[in-house]
Amino acid sequence: MRIINSNCRIGRSHSKTQCPNANFAFTKTSFSLFTPRFQNIYEMLTTQLKGIVTDKLTGAPIKNARITATPDDSDEANLPLVTNTDATGEYLFKPIIVDDYTITATATGYQPFEDDEFHAALGDVNHFDIELVK
Repeated sequence: MRIINSNCRIGRSHSKTQCPNANFAFTKTSFSLFTPRFQNIYEMLTTQLKGIVTDKLTGAPIKNARITATPDDSDEANLPLVTNTDATGEYLFKPIIVDDYTITATATGYQPFEDDEFHAALGDVNHFDIELVK
């Protein structure tokens, strides 16, 4: 066995890196990441985005508003995500790829909203609340 650092060793017989205190293991045949939190590489690159859409003047939640999150590098593989707010004005994108997005919101009786500087960061949940103007 060859020592990588004080906690990690590479085994000769199985060509496997063993790190008892780490949350990963690399083998000769795969580069799979085994952690309690992430089951695959896709989960490592995704997060959640949620928020609430309200009337800017009254603060009342707006139901059935259409929210679109368009990745800055949008193409056939990275299509815009679309959802509607629920009765409490809340929306959720789960999962959403860590990236820069243009967020738009539309609702009957309100002016369209757009913000092209939103960054979905890796973490538990990203929050983005929207206030619409009549």
